Amino acid sequence: MKPLLLIDVDGPLNPYAARAQRRPQGYSTHRMRPTGWTEAESRKPLRVWLNPSHGARLLALADSYELVWATTWKDEANDWIGPHLGLPRLPWIDWPQMHGRAPRGTFWKTQYVLAYAGTR
Repeated sequence: MKPLLLIDVDGPLNPYAARAQRRPQGYSTHRMRPTGWTEAESRKPLRVWLNPSHGARLLALADSYELVWATTWKDEANDWIGPHLGLPRLPWIDWPQMHGRAPRGTFWKTQYVLAYAGTR
């Protein structure tokens, strides 16, 4: 059984905290309305910056690791993020819906990651 390679979206793949008027080199802009974002109809679509070369780099690791989405995008990463990176549908870790804000604390995802990973 391969070790898990857990993939987060916001921060590692989508540099959302970068200056809005300065898209990082190699990234392209995508406008998205994932679940939760569409609930606020008056809001503009979510701006997501992605670098298509990251998909090839992740796929190169798939021989040695099992790629798994570990993101608040949950399964929607397969619909909104993966296709722009050339990734196949990947398994994902489930946790409670956040409704706009992550719970307090730095390590809130840990309990769900541990449950998913089991004894691996």
